[in-house]
Amino acid sequence: MVKKLNKRITILNVIAITVVIMVGGVSIFLTQQILHNGYNIEEESQHIKIFDDLNTDAYRLVLAIHHFLIEPDEIYSREVIELLHRIESVTEQYRAMEMKEKYKERNEELVILDGVSKDIQDLKSVRDVFEGYAKTATFDKDEIIGYEQFAYNIESASKEINKIHFAKIAEWEKESITMMWRILLLYLLFITFGGLSIYIGHRLLSKNVARPIKEL
Repeated sequence: MVKKLNKRITILNVIAITVVIMVGGVSIFLTQQILHNGYNIEEESQHIKIFDDLNTDAYRLVLAIHHFLIEPDEIYSREVIELLHRIESVTEQYRAMEMKEKYKERNEELVILDGVSKDIQDLKSVRDVFEGYAKTATFDKDEIIGYEQFAYNIESASKEINKIHFAKIAEWEKESITMMWRILLLYLLFITFGGLSIYIGHRLLSKNVARPIKEL
């Protein structure tokens, strides 16, 4: 009888240890995924900041060109050239980072960046207009208005790229919440199983302890 009891208790212990290992292993795996998503969200937040700053520079570029149309001045023309240089530098750096990415959204971002690069190239010739103005004090207003549109395009493109970033963050947040619920469910099942194991073990011991007493 004692041997049979020991066997049952051993089986319960083996099952309990197996469940602990399984729950622990799955929990560690899900936690690593949540942590990975957290790092992804942090990185994507940095990308959002990059394009928030780019959006601000593009807006300032529009204003500088607009101010030059209203009141032609070297201050505005110099600001346009500086902002254009900064926008080009940021765009090239981000493209280099994006080329290393493996997300499916990468191609969509690269298409938008191609449009930004084209607008930047088209805007570069505005320098000739400003140089001509410095020499002759005259400029073609319609031509400047055309350059203003390129700046609007860059501003719009930066918003489109950030929409992609926000969508990716929302996806990772949803995945992380789902995995946290799974961990919670696992622990609830583990607690339930543990409680049942303790109860069954207690019942087995109670029966086998009470039986010898009755026999006496």
